[in-house]
Amino acid sequence: MTVANTNPIQHYTANGISKVFTFDFLVEGKSNIVVSANGVTVDPSEYSYSEATRSIEFNTLPVIGTEITIERKTELVRAINYQSHDNSFRPDVVNYDFDRIWRVLQEKGIESAKTLSGLISILEQLSDSDRKIVEALIEQTRLNITEDTGITALIDLEANKRKEQDKLYNVLQQIQAGNLGNELKNYFNTVLATQTPNIFDGIDTGLIFDGEESQKQINAEVLKGIPSLDVLRAYKPKYVGHRVNLISVNLGQNEGGGEFIATQKAGLIDDNGTIVSSPRNGFYWVRLNNNYVTPEMFGAKGDAASDDFLALQAAFNIKTKPVQLEAKTYKTSKPLELYTGQIVRGSKTGQSVISKYSASKTGVTGRTNPSGSPYNYDQDCAIFFGAWYGWYSYIEMSNITIIKEKVDGEDVGKTFFAPYISMSNFKNIVVKGGEYGFFGEDLWMMNWIRCEAYSKCGFYIGTGTSNTFNTCWSKETKAGYSAWRLNNLVYSTLINCCAEYVGEDGKPAEAAYHITNSDLTLLNCGAENIHAYNLFRINYSWIKISNASCIYGIYNKYRHPIYSGYIDVSSSDSVVSIDQGRFTTNNSGTFADAVRIDGGTFNYDAPLWVGVGFPRDTDSNFKITVSNWAAILDISDFQGRKFTFNGRGKTWENETKTQFVNGILPNALTTTHLNNVRKHIHFGTQNSGANGTVGRGYPSDGFGGSILTFSDDDAAQYSNTVQLALPVTSRDMAWRQAAWGSQFGNWMKFYTEGNTTVDSNGFIKKASPIVKLYADHIELNEEAEKQEISFEKLAIGDYLVKGSYGFSIDGWYIELPQDANGNKLLSVIYKTLENGDISIKTYKRKFDLETASIVADLDSPLDIAEGRWIDLRLNEVAQQQ
Repeated sequence: MTVANTNPIQHYTANGISKVFTFDFLVEGKSNIVVSANGVTVDPSEYSYSEATRSIEFNTLPVIGTEITIERKTELVRAINYQSHDNSFRPDVVNYDFDRIWRVLQEKGIESAKTLSGLISILEQLSDSDRKIVEALIEQTRLNITEDTGITALIDLEANKRKEQDKLYNVLQQIQAGNLGNELKNYFNTVLATQTPNIFDGIDTGLIFDGEESQKQINAEVLKGIPSLDVLRAYKPKYVGHRVNLISVNLGQNEGGGEFIATQKAGLIDDNGTIVSSPRNGFYWVRLNNNYVTPEMFGAKGDAASDDFLALQAAFNIKTKPVQLEAKTYKTSKPLELYTGQIVRGSKTGQSVISKYSASKTGVTGRTNPSGSPYNYDQDCAIFFGAWYGWYSYIEMSNITIIKEKVDGEDVGKTFFAPYISMSNFKNIVVKGGEYGFFGEDLWMMNWIRCEAYSKCGFYIGTGTSNTFNTCWSKETKAGYSAWRLNNLVYSTLINCCAEYVGEDGKPAEAAYHITNSDLTLLNCGAENIHAYNLFRINYSWIKISNASCIYGIYNKYRHPIYSGYIDVSSSDSVVSIDQGRFTTNNSGTFADAVRIDGGTFNYDAPLWVGVGFPRDTDSNFKITVSNWAAILDISDFQGRKFTFNGRGKTWENETKTQFVNGILPNALTTTHLNNVRKHIHFGTQNSGANGTVGRGYPSDGFGGSILTFSDDDAAQYSNTVQLALPVTSRDMAWRQAAWGSQFGNWMKFYTEGNTTVDSNGFIKKASPIVKLYADHIELNEEAEKQEISFEKLAIGDYLVKGSYGFSIDGWYIELPQDANGNKLLSVIYKTLENGDISIKTYKRKFDLETASIVADLDSPLDIAEGRWIDLRLNEVAQQQ
């Protein structure tokens, strides 16, 4: 026979998406199928049938929630005449005939199950006394079936009680009479005795007993099902191999159920979902037919309110089976740990969400990184891979959103914490919240496909090898962070990746792509809606950027004091190449340079950018600038444009050597960068404030005066050099130094009587114009004398300082006399009047009980004591070049 031992009925609940419904039993054709919707038979014209796929397809989409049933109904038509061929048996005809009989038996079994289900429903409504009467009647009708009387008793009972089943009765008579051969008769006897297909509406199962219960009672129990996991734990198995159906893990939720079998196999561990211990007789209930696990099998509710931590972690702990998440929001109070070989799949029809709502940490301690060094795994995160030794590997995750909710209104911790993983794939993973979205260290041979991050820093990779990021996005980066922070990442590629909404207006992020110590290729990557100091900040790295797209909402109005480039390249070992692509900028106010190169090499080939000038171009503010020796090559120009500083091979600017004819002749510095004056002894003068700028290495913008350079006979970074700046535009002398092999340090100012003052308490302070205000006059320093300042005393403790440029807006501006203990000798009230005069009023000091502080006694004006004064620091007069 060829008919599979399956129930010829299939149930579905319409999801509002699919019109096609399959079944796993054989049929002879569409005429043998009966389809019903919510219990009403569907006209065959409303659906089509496919023999190849064993499916039916509705002409119109069923309404979501519709209960659909597909049944097989086979008419029992016998092959009356078996033909012979060459005196041999024709098995195909016989086989076809018995296939049809077996189908009918299966279908009768389904009808029996329905009748039995109805009987059970009636029995459940009876009182205890009525139920006992019914059970007594059943007891009186029991028959003891033996090998000799088995099929005969069944036929007799069927003939007496179910005359309406004539067709099936005739078939059984044919078998009993031996018309079909003893071998086939024995086969059917065996089937009836062992399979009990319930072909007699439950009557035959009432004749077979297991202990004190009939098979009919056991079947009723199985069909009714175990309502919850708690009930299953308390349920006593009948024997090893006893099977039951769990309706739901949580009572009434109707999720996580399935078929369980009883066993006493040693070594099993209760995991609260696939293996459940029974306190009776040392049995375990083991879940059957579970090719994957779901959190619902372990009690998860997924209602976006309940804490599903225990259920989720129990599902992940299975390790050997894929975890399937439903289209729900699972809340967790603690970080979830995943493992090597883990497969986790979310719903394809709706996003599956894991959301951690607390700041709890993993609690994992004592583990090391793969090299055996201690590593801090005890961190606040949503999910994590906490390796015991070596790397976590062969992980597959897809179609999941992971959320790290705010804690006290702040994004903290790591959403996806994955140190030390390798050879794994992450696809359609979205992370939201947290300080860091995806956080990994020492990752190798990884594929990241369509992954998105919405965090302060979206992607943080601290060391990695052979990683590929394909169509990944980092969004909503916050001030002080970078969308992509990539460090020590080599042999890796970003393809079609983007940084979007990086920083906010007035709150710039660090960079869209911040890359250090890496060897990377960026293909078709870009940025949109950027408020950041840099698009690309690259240090000590080898980076190829091909066909980048940075044209939408690039707000280049922030200039970092050090990394001042729209594209910023640092380190003499960096090599950055850009080919093709488009770059635009919305400049406003003081904006970054197009490219800043502090050493290293920068090559570009035909990028589409506008208004970018070379280092020596004087007609462009938005240009390529050089802070130290570097190499720049525009390879899009056939002629080539080269601007090369290359160690000892550079011609360092020292045009005029020292001479002693009518004194020492100075060198006119004009537009020379002071970093390039680094050989021999050099006397330079700068006569143009427009050329004496910080950008050309001077200590301040608008510098005019002399620059003295003392260096040895070598050049560039191979010399020991000291520079001295002597300005005529200010009183701030400065110097800086550069040791062999190093760049110049910062300028350091000398403090002299020209730029400091000694206040009335004997302390040295930074000066500019200083007025010493006495009780009956004022004294001016040299800077203050450049202003037409006068003094007027209006009354006791009431003074006017007239004709100044006002209080200094840079640093301190007033200092009062003190006694030996640091106490102020008087209180002062001062303000700048509308006409620019400065009013100073002095009073005795008193203790104010209401505010518990020392305040001015406005009823007791007081002159400044003899021999003491008040220091006033004013704004400077603008210097002219």
